[in-house]
Amino acid sequence: MKEYLRFIIPLIIAFIILAPFFANIIKVIKKAENNYEQTENATINIIENKSFDIWQGKPKIWYCDRVLIITKKDYRPPENVLEEFFNPNGNLSKLGEKINPIPVEYSCRPDVSRCFYGGKVCFKHAVKGDGYIIEWGMYFCHNGTEIEMECKEPKYCLIYFTGVGCPHCALTDPFLFYGILEWNGKKYVFKEKENTIVVEYEIYKEGKYNAKVFDKYLEIFFKPEERWWYAGVPHIFINKNKVIVGDIPILEKLNKEIRFSTCSFIK
Repeated sequence: MKEYLRFIIPLIIAFIILAPFFANIIKVIKKAENNYEQTENATINIIENKSFDIWQGKPKIWYCDRVLIITKKDYRPPENVLEEFFNPNGNLSKLGEKINPIPVEYSCRPDVSRCFYGGKVCFKHAVKGDGYIIEWGMYFCHNGTEIEMECKEPKYCLIYFTGVGCPHCALTDPFLFYGILEWNGKKYVFKEKENTIVVEYEIYKEGKYNAKVFDKYLEIFFKPEERWWYAGVPHIFINKNKVIVGDIPILEKLNKEIRFSTCSFIK
């Protein structure tokens, strides 16, 4: 009996000491799970009155059938370039020196349609400026089929963290960049592709530029006890009170949740 008590008593003491700690962890997990569900009125514990400077690292700015690729770290293109880029009828060819378009790589996996041909977005036209490349005229790389889009005035803004090689991002990348995904017998269409600005930070291959941006973003907008839950990719920030984390939640919820998007939290 004494031998038995020698083992059981320390266990009881340890349980008493650690019980409050585990109780707090469970509370945080439950709270994060509720946020993750992203119900219509859901809010997360974001630090208020903050904005996010998107001109950090090396982002790509996707809008309709075009992409603005930042090639200099922490570079913001001139205002006239941005105005023309975000103009649905803008003359993009005057914004730099004409170059051959370079396919933009995205995350890919074999069970996703078109990824058998490599995960790339192709464009018909491209120009290069000091610190940026602009490409437009999007088409499917594997067969040359042009993607018809009627660009509209930008209405929504999203911040999107992804990583080339991430299997979950292999579902959300084509959905956001091409505006369409065919996977598992289903077809997902990003309905607001033509009037949405997507600020993409790729944090795997461009990790030396963009991983710190992700860390800074988490630090600005989230309380310390919640940052670990939102630290994964794919990750979409819709506004100060809404995020969507994970491939299936993005595919199934973004078309509904995007109506809460605002461009006021970026600068």
